[in-house]
Amino acid sequence: MKVNLLKRLSPFLTMDMQKLFYNSYILSQFDYCCVVWANGTKSCLKKLYKIQKRAARLILMKPNRTPSIPLFNTLGWLTFNNRLKYHTAVLVYKALNNQAPKYISDLFVSVSSHTYSLRSSTRGDIIPKSKIANTKHLLNTFSNKGKNIWNMIPVKIRNSSSIKNFKSLYKKYLFQNQT
Repeated sequence: MKVNLLKRLSPFLTMDMQKLFYNSYILSQFDYCCVVWANGTKSCLKKLYKIQKRAARLILMKPNRTPSIPLFNTLGWLTFNNRLKYHTAVLVYKALNNQAPKYISDLFVSVSSHTYSLRSSTRGDIIPKSKIANTKHLLNTFSNKGKNIWNMIPVKIRNSSSIKNFKSLYKKYLFQNQT
């Protein structure tokens, strides 16, 4: 794995160069199809998170038992789970603002488009268009996970005027609530 290569190279690289290596060779693997990773099993996601923790400890030269969240904050990294949330939320934002392909935009419908007046309709909550989204089979679908992540984002962030503003505010929110 590329973390082993980072370990071998670390004595010869500065911290900034190690971070660049991580961003180029490891983080790119995490972010590639990140929305698909989100549907993985818990054990698979846990393994990927362990890789991220190991890389942080290598770069900052900390022992294996060092808590990872302070390391991530020092490096300016989101946890693997928060990266999954971030990329999913960005895709949902694009879908709701007609910046994504139609087949993705068609996955969601606003709660306000229903005939009932609900509190969630004033907050801008969404639901999957699929009528059977609550079946066990569809709990891990992008539309269901996207709905859950989107509806947990504060309304102020959801109502961002641009994708750039949304990304900035949401990333800041995730950093503040990182556990």
